[in-house]
Amino acid sequence: GNKSPISSKLKELISETIDNGKQAILLINRRGYNTFIACNDCGHVITCPNCSISLTYHSTNNRLTCHYCGYTKSLDNVCPECHSENIRYSGYGTQKIEDELSYLFPNARILRMDADTTSAKFSHEKLFNAFANHEYDIMIGTQMVAKGLDFDNVTLVGVVNADNSLYDESYNSAERCFDLITQVVGRSGRGDTAGRAILQTFLPNHYVLQLAAQQNYPVFYEQEYAIRKTMLFPPFCDLCILGFVGEKEETVAAAAAEAVRQIQVYVKEQAFSYPLWVLGAVPCHYERLKGKYRYRVILKCKNTSPYRTLIRAVLEAVTAQKAFAKLYLYADMNGDIGV
Repeated sequence: GNKSPISSKLKELISETIDNGKQAILLINRRGYNTFIACNDCGHVITCPNCSISLTYHSTNNRLTCHYCGYTKSLDNVCPECHSENIRYSGYGTQKIEDELSYLFPNARILRMDADTTSAKFSHEKLFNAFANHEYDIMIGTQMVAKGLDFDNVTLVGVVNADNSLYDESYNSAERCFDLITQVVGRSGRGDTAGRAILQTFLPNHYVLQLAAQQNYPVFYEQEYAIRKTMLFPPFCDLCILGFVGEKEETVAAAAAEAVRQIQVYVKEQAFSYPLWVLGAVPCHYERLKGKYRYRVILKCKNTSPYRTLIRAVLEAVTAQKAFAKLYLYADMNGDIGV
């Protein structure tokens, strides 16, 4: 029943916190005003011409921006596909939350901490010191406000969208979500006054959010350990990403497929002490970045010399082919698979 990104319960507690002369921290792990803009008539989402990413609206300069390649364009409220002006703004970032708080609490002093406000030299330190000196009542920000901060006067923490990091492509998304929430919740009540934390979520019964709210590290470890062991994810194996990047999608896809074929040939000729699982070839999570297409093959293996030799041999065999000579290939052992 909440129409605003700030729920009625969080609004009530923020008001109470300010009235008591205390401070609040709100975490929203998205910067910008709206995270994507879509057409209500044809459904088209306005995306970056260089990347497979929706453009983010920034209200400070009234422009749409890609957070990966830096592409920017003015906001014209016209769908580039059907030329309709029936545009919908969806999602919310730090700028939207700042505006919402300014509307709900017109007398509150609000500090926004994100990449847009902290680009100047020493800006982090200056803004954090200002908050520590109680020059602001509410600090909102991305994950930079979640860890390592110690403000005695903070008695309320709110996580505006606790679900944000739960469902990315990475095998450790649950761990990251648990880590971020437990860290930011720990910013509240570090002084003499007891603190409170509000997690806003569409999934209040999700085990990660329940255990993060309880600060229950042992049970989360047991559950995550069992899942990783069943699914054979680190630390029960190593994950090696073979990446293929180039300007023509069909060439990049063919190179990734050729790598899988080379792996199959190599494995038939060599004996290995541990099993090898080959996942792919498939497009990366963000298939196109900065005008180049990206495919990958994921290997579940053991980071030993024989497997490293296999990886080198496969990449060399692919690059030796004239059709793939201009592609950029890489191997990333235990890197981030959610990009």
